[in-house]
Amino acid sequence: MKKTDLNEIKKLIESISGHKKIQTKSRKRHYTYTRYVYCKVAQMTNRYNLSQIGRPIHRDHSTIIYALNQFDQHTGKSYFEFYDLVYNECLSILGIKKNRLEIEK
Repeated sequence: MKKTDLNEIKKLIESISGHKKIQTKSRKRHYTYTRYVYCKVAQMTNRYNLSQIGRPIHRDHSTIIYALNQFDQHTGKSYFEFYDLVYNECLSILGIKKNRLEIEK
C-alpha cells in the first residue's frame, strides 16, 4: 500500500461518491453514510488512531467509534449498496486488502 494521508483519503472518497465537503455538520443521509465510509477506509490503513481519523472531518474519537459501528451494521443492506461500492473502490485504489472476517460477511 502506498503512503496516503487522511486528507487524500477524504478527497478520494468525496470524488468517488460525488458528495463534496463531507466534513460539514449536515446530518443528511448521504453525508452521514459517506463519513462512515471515510472512517472505515481510514481505519483499514492501520496507521491512524481515532482522534487522527476524526480531524479531517471535524469529529471526535467517540463519533468515529459510532461511525465504524454503523458502517458494520449497514454493510450488505440494499439501501447501503452504493456506499459499499464506494468503500470497495477506495480500498482497491489504495491497495488495501480486506481482512478475512470482512470477506466472510
